Amino acid sequence: MRNRHALRWLAGAMFAAGVCGANFAVAADSAAKDRYDQAEKVAEAEYEAARARCDDLSDNAKKVCIEEAKGNEKVAKKNAEAEYKGTPDARYDAEVAKADVAYSVAKQRCEDRKGNDKEICVKDAKAAQTRAMRDAKDVKAHSGK
Repeated sequence: MRNRHALRWLAGAMFAAGVCGANFAVAADSAAKDRYDQAEKVAEAEYEAARARCDDLSDNAKKVCIEEAKGNEKVAKKNAEAEYKGTPDARYDAEVAKADVAYSVAKQRCEDRKGNDKEICVKDAKAAQTRAMRDAKDVKAHSGK
């Protein structure tokens, strides 16, 4: 009789611990989602502020500024997603976004140049993007996935 009573108590305690653990996991997921949502909002607000600063510029400087503002927002959102998901694929996507944004901004800066100087500038930007993409793939390959 005592053993049956002890087993019931133990089963009840295990159930309670499981429920508490599940609630803790849900709370942790909820907090992570809240941080992710907040990071998205911050990225959007920073984009709006950066974009407004671009209005004071003209010509290619304005185009570069807009490209940087869009790129920073994209990278911030991808970083937030990588932090939230915590997966190698999400981290890879964030690194790819950084490489793509760096390339698009560098390429836009090249527009101020002419002739061979412009061609070299674009090739250098593309080479930097290729290196960054290769590094991102290497990190992903060595992260266990």
